[in-house]
Amino acid sequence: MSPSQRYRLTRPAFDIVSVFGSLRAHALPTSAFIAVLAARGYSETNVHTQLNRLVHRGLLVRAPRGGRAVFFLGARLLVSFDALSGAGDRAVYAGRLTLLLTAVPESDRAARDRLDYLARRHGFGRLRPGAFVSAAAEAPAALVPELAALPAAAWADTSALVPRCHEHARELIARAFDPVGLRAGLRAAAARTPALGDALAAGPAPSDAALRSFGEHFFRAAALVLDTPALPAELTPGVDLAADAGALMCGLRALHAAHIADRLRTLVADLPGAEHIEWAGC
Repeated sequence: MSPSQRYRLTRPAFDIVSVFGSLRAHALPTSAFIAVLAARGYSETNVHTQLNRLVHRGLLVRAPRGGRAVFFLGARLLVSFDALSGAGDRAVYAGRLTLLLTAVPESDRAARDRLDYLARRHGFGRLRPGAFVSAAAEAPAALVPELAALPAAAWADTSALVPRCHEHARELIARAFDPVGLRAGLRAAAARTPALGDALAAGPAPSDAALRSFGEHFFRAAALVLDTPALPAELTPGVDLAADAGALMCGLRALHAAHIADRLRTLVADLPGAEHIEWAGC
């Protein structure tokens, strides 16, 4: 999976989108978002505003059903859901990397920050100032128009980079991405999961505080996973970032299934428009 296909969400947008995962549903009416997010402090107006913004940006799709609006995930967000569910494709090393070279005037900090952001979002890690590398064999097509839209004073171009050998490729990837450091971050997040489970199981029903703590941790963990680059296993010997990211999200999904999911499904089962919910199963 190309990291450029993933989309980083603000917290309010993430909360809206997370309702699909919380209910394990493919399609939801407005009433479901309002009911689930009321416990997180969102008003009906907040929910409507966020839904409209996500539709406008193409991240959600709205369709009329029986006189009601029903929402589906857009294509870009479906890829992010694959990453969070562990269903994304594994990266494969094809014998070459992609180099991104940039040059920006020192005075144009905004353009420099924009280039750094684009590089990270499209799966590049920094080798040194002005030079980034990606484990992909080719630059993602979506990067080309974004580079073309940079200010005239900024310059950027991509080219193929063929390492001398596997060891050379591993050295470049290690310098650009620090896979060991990324693994440490994923494992630290996973280590905090058992305490969340204890809090959720402390009473006959999860407390509001436990639910808020779970939501905060899930948001941070999801952001961490989505920011983790897709690196071929053969270039990160002894470090399997995909496995660690999958273990982190698997633990959180298991807690949600055990303590939260059924309660939320019961909450929305009799809402107006509930007949238009398309369940995804377990």
